[in-house]
Amino acid sequence: MTFLKRILTLTITMADDFIKDEDGNVDFLEAPSGIPTEVSGFSIKQQQLESPFGEGDKQDAKENKSLTGKLLPPGWPRITPDAEYVHRFDGYRPGLDAPIDHFSFHLQQGERQLLYLAVEHTNNPANPQSAALERHFSELKPDVVLYEGPTSDSPIPDRDTAIRYGEKALTIYLAQQYNKALEPEEQPVIMESTDIPDDMWIEEFRKRGYSNEQIAVLDILRKTHGVGENIRRNTSLTGEQKTRALEEDEKIRTNFEAFMAEKGFPNLFPLLPKSDGHAWDTQTVQEEVKRLTGQDLNLGLNPLTIPELKKMFDDESIFRDEYIVKKIAETTKQHDRVMIVMGSGHALREEAALREYFDAPPDDEASTDKEKMKPTVLYHASSNRNIEILEPRAETVRDENEGPVVFASSDKANVTKFLVPTDDSWTRKMRFGDTHVHVIRDRKRYEELDKGGAIYHLSPDGFSLDQTKVGGKNEWTSNTSVTPTEKEEYESGLEAQLDNGVQVYFVDEETFNRITQSEDHGVAIIKGLVSENKLKNINPKEIPQ
Repeated sequence: MTFLKRILTLTITMADDFIKDEDGNVDFLEAPSGIPTEVSGFSIKQQQLESPFGEGDKQDAKENKSLTGKLLPPGWPRITPDAEYVHRFDGYRPGLDAPIDHFSFHLQQGERQLLYLAVEHTNNPANPQSAALERHFSELKPDVVLYEGPTSDSPIPDRDTAIRYGEKALTIYLAQQYNKALEPEEQPVIMESTDIPDDMWIEEFRKRGYSNEQIAVLDILRKTHGVGENIRRNTSLTGEQKTRALEEDEKIRTNFEAFMAEKGFPNLFPLLPKSDGHAWDTQTVQEEVKRLTGQDLNLGLNPLTIPELKKMFDDESIFRDEYIVKKIAETTKQHDRVMIVMGSGHALREEAALREYFDAPPDDEASTDKEKMKPTVLYHASSNRNIEILEPRAETVRDENEGPVVFASSDKANVTKFLVPTDDSWTRKMRFGDTHVHVIRDRKRYEELDKGGAIYHLSPDGFSLDQTKVGGKNEWTSNTSVTPTEKEEYESGLEAQLDNGVQVYFVDEETFNRITQSEDHGVAIIKGLVSENKLKNINPKEIPQ
């Protein structure tokens, strides 16, 4: 396969998995690859790992150990659910901040180092990610680099070409250049894919009760939809060129086999025989897609819009991350400096398990003296202005095992958003940089509920910070009663927010829905609205660029 075709294939098959949220980017373009081969210009070596998924009761009883020899929790690795890492987006500005700077992490145990670079899948030359990736590679000088997506067996000619084809191509280029400059006695950088081998990928779905036809349709649609997305996102093409390209690729309806061969996709059909004994061809592909989705096969058919296939994605997300964590663990047993280049979604879901393996604190900040991290005062908001003692409660649950606690925050502006009882069905509480934002869909309802309240000042003594929990970056908890040291009363929750710089927006239902469904968490839409702060000239702020 030519360099261009192989790189285009890996670009199509890599997922835009930075966030698993409203825009539906949940690895839907990524297909599993086979075993890597020897690559010209640098070393590729596939580690022979035991299946990370176990073999019934025998594997369940096996004791996993950390890098230091300590027993790991039963069921390790546990993949972090979305709800438990949402707090990591505090202060993150989608489309403005680089995930590599916000979600990457570094672990070290003795001589063993793991640098996990949380990337977005982009080929934008202006994205600061490329410079950051180069800097990290140069500083770490890794023994091994693990990445997602299929392997490439062709040299990449230059840096600009590498950047144009995305972060994986740039990583391969950096390894190639590093290895070319080595002295004879020096060891080359090893490049390995974290992709699950095809047969294991299929078997994991079968274990969960999915049929060969369901697995095949999922694989078909992630590839075809990926091709369509790749064309639509290609900024180097004009509208007319995109239309022609899409029309050309609609040959999937007349000759699916030729389409697969032209794109260089692996053919999984021999591993997925149809239950009725018929062969997979263009006609049977069309029939199965129609049967499972109710729609004709086309490049715009997104499998995430099909509940049955979306469930398969959710299941796959877990077993893929389990496989990746175990592969990383095995690699760090054998090499001192390991660098991971993976989508940010993987980093967020896998970090806790990898910290357990490295016998490291919950996050880097936890390695500092927590007493020194404590603020001098914490804040608690309530519509009740007459509280003398705050008692632990379990009305708001972050973790079903946490039990009753008193919540408090080091961020006074943040707590003002909770003076009026609301929920996410009609309000959105956000923060962009240092600017707090509260979007409210129903002004009348909010004003009827707004009875004011009090912000209670609390001593931090007895409070702890668990940064693995939702809101853990600035949400402190105490499991014992707390007596406030001071109280600020407000006649209305709206007044409290305006006075403390929260930018409040009352919007109609249509605008609210657009904000909740937007890819940038509503930044572009909100920037075009007029806040209550500006209307009343009370602490108006601009949403950060």
